Amino acid sequence: MTDDDLDQLIRDLKLGQPRAVRGPGARAACGTASGYRRHRANGESPCAACHQANTETQREHYHQGVKAPERLKQIAHGTLKGYKQHRYRKEQACTMCLEAARADSAARARTRRAKGNTQ
Repeated sequence: MTDDDLDQLIRDLKLGQPRAVRGPGARAACGTASGYRRHRANGESPCAACHQANTETQREHYHQGVKAPERLKQIAHGTLKGYKQHRYRKEQACTMCLEAARADSAARARTRRAKGNTQ
């Protein structure tokens, strides 16, 4: 008797709900973000339901707020670190931080060109 047969027998006898399969052998249900990850891990193309669920989960995660403002460190304006702090908080970077990020990017580009690496 397979697990599916046993689950159907439990339902037929009205003994309650069959036990939930958990652990390493459990199969993530389609239409969930974990189902999407299961498809990807198995090298499959995700079904439409799993793709939609994963998109919604990612969108919710992206739009969640960051730490409580009182727990955030003060922004180091005018530095690359300050620019990254603005990005982390999902806010528009100030002019000083933008200039610092541009200067850093230009310096890295000069270094790459000097080494002969054009990537």
